[in-house]
Amino acid sequence: MPSLLRNFSRKAMTTGLMAVHACLFTCAPAGAIDGDAWLLNQTFTDRGKADIIVTSDAVKVVSTDWGYSLVAAAPDWTVHCFRPEEKIEWYGPLNLFSGHMLFNPVAVADRNLTRQMPLGQGSQHGLKYTRYAPNRSSLSLIYAADDIKISAHASEFISRFYDFPDVGKIPIFCRTDRGSGRVIGDGKGMWHHIELGRDLRNGITIELVTNSWKKVAAKSVDFSPPKGFTRIGDLTQVAYSKKQKKDMNEAMNQFGFVSEQDDAAKKLHLKTNGEKSGAK
Repeated sequence: MPSLLRNFSRKAMTTGLMAVHACLFTCAPAGAIDGDAWLLNQTFTDRGKADIIVTSDAVKVVSTDWGYSLVAAAPDWTVHCFRPEEKIEWYGPLNLFSGHMLFNPVAVADRNLTRQMPLGQGSQHGLKYTRYAPNRSSLSLIYAADDIKISAHASEFISRFYDFPDVGKIPIFCRTDRGSGRVIGDGKGMWHHIELGRDLRNGITIELVTNSWKKVAAKSVDFSPPKGFTRIGDLTQVAYSKKQKKDMNEAMNQFGFVSEQDDAAKKLHLKTNGEKSGAK
């Protein structure tokens, strides 16, 4: 009997610890947040407009173009991506998150480790910034806000979201030199051979601009993860709304169908012309 009680106690304790651990990971509220927060409205070429709310130890991204929200905050910096109207969410540790994963189901949580060096200072929209670039002759550059003080984890989250080098500050402008143009073959069966994660842009690209900013009161509730949402294992399923996924699927199917029709038409044209030439 004592042995049975001991085994029951061990099992109850283990189950309880597992439940507490799960609750801490999925439902832990943000740490005490008070004072000022910064609200920036930014436009990123890859993901459209978003409101960025940031304090020294918490960041929230609200995509006004796509409808998803992202939250990461001290103490654990678990990243939560959720869609309020559908009550679904994805979450995972910071080191397993990158902005690429929002729209590319085969993307990995890599980081942009391009070396940056400070090359000067300035002011934009009333915000003081430091200008960073890989080297003095580079046409690529980042303006990072000096006035907005953030922690190393907050900076890492932002750099992962934008896929920018981590300079320890929040970027307010980014320009990238993508070099000369690149091609992807002769176009035959194009849709089936395009790599979804491949970027074919070239030349100088303005990646990020800050449209406006202001100081707002920081509220812990703004940085708390949602409760009662259904967990989704694929981040892209949360980043896209139901309608966006439907529209995307229709566009992909239509493009693939048209490509196949074009190939069939070309073959028929060649066969018909060949038969006519043989008849002569």
